[in-house]
Amino acid sequence: MKIKIILAWLSLTLISGCAASSTRCQIEGYLGPMEIEVRSQNQRITELRVLSHEDTAEIADPAFAEFIAQVLEYQTLQIDAVAGATESCQALRRGIERLLKRQGFTDEQCFRPLPETPAKQEEPLKTYDVVVIGGGGAGLTAAVSAAQQGASVAVLEKTGSLGGNTIRATAMYNCVDDALQRPLNIADSEQLFFEETYNGGHQKAKPELVRILTSQADEGLAFLQELGLQIDTVIDNCLGGEHARGHYSKAHNGTDFIQVLGDACAREGVDLYLNTKAEALLQDDSGAILGVAAAHERQTIQFEARRGVILATGGFGYNVEMRMHYDQSLTGDLLCSNAPGTLGEGIVMAEAVGASLINMEYIELYPMADIYDGRTAQFHSQRDQPRHSRQHAGRPLYPRRRRPRRAGRSDPQPGTWFCVFDRRR
Repeated sequence: MKIKIILAWLSLTLISGCAASSTRCQIEGYLGPMEIEVRSQNQRITELRVLSHEDTAEIADPAFAEFIAQVLEYQTLQIDAVAGATESCQALRRGIERLLKRQGFTDEQCFRPLPETPAKQEEPLKTYDVVVIGGGGAGLTAAVSAAQQGASVAVLEKTGSLGGNTIRATAMYNCVDDALQRPLNIADSEQLFFEETYNGGHQKAKPELVRILTSQADEGLAFLQELGLQIDTVIDNCLGGEHARGHYSKAHNGTDFIQVLGDACAREGVDLYLNTKAEALLQDDSGAILGVAAAHERQTIQFEARRGVILATGGFGYNVEMRMHYDQSLTGDLLCSNAPGTLGEGIVMAEAVGASLINMEYIELYPMADIYDGRTAQFHSQRDQPRHSRQHAGRPLYPRRRRPRRAGRSDPQPGTWFCVFDRRR
């Protein structure tokens, strides 16, 4: 992870005869060292800067900016961590506290109580044609598509940054692509894609939906490319696939997917509401969905959706209680590479207004993801990947088979193998 310096200064200017204090320190962030600077004058915090860090920049930078802005506004560390970057914000809080105490601040001055919430006022109302809940890859794609059709669109994202699980993903995009596959002598077709997808899910999915996915995947890729996404010429085989049809973006992760979609939202006039948590779907007496009630900056806002609400809130992989409700084996001891905001609130909201849920117990586990940023683990590379090249007794340990069969083949093998990491990220 490249160290990224936050260039923006967030400050409160004070005019005082007292000398200002300025100190720096290095602390351990979520993924590595973080260097911060704090300036104060007259027992007030005047400037905070994150000079360098190794956390995921696309997630941490906007969270740091939001957290710092609130600390400066309220003059207290009694600020909630920004959703989606909790560990990073908590590390920043610890560093700020350390430096403030070096400058003579007491515990009471570091953790002043927040001002009381003002008396409840009439809930603001905002009206759009379409309201999208969730600012990940699915939500942003839906928002851009609706806006291109002439709709006014709002996206509600509960965390301080866009991306969801998509920005943390390896982001391999599967679709049949004769132009890239044929020169590599890769024989593929939409029918093969359908069969592998349907059979890979143990034939539990609705075939007509799988058919839509596999037959229109090339259109989805073209849509992203038209928005500006640059695709690498590499064709790869996704873990569990039998044919190489996986496309990578130039970054080989989800960051540029989100960058391209976010830029498209700006061009199309989509309104993005960050730190805005949808709390309930609003209905009329007949049960029709009218909009969304959401919490933003200590108040509730009603978003009216004249033409519909789109739920794009993702799954619930980070919600231990919810996943154990459907599968008792998925305890808190199981490490999770999902974004911390993947808690299933959208599913709960939908169920509260009568939505039926199916196949909730089918939860796939992916063994090669990095638990810190969600991307494919570093040792799972073309150079040293274990999935096809490792052998035992002269037989391939990971032939081109679906994931459950691979797991069944590797578990009973005798002996032990090691991965040695001889440097930091």
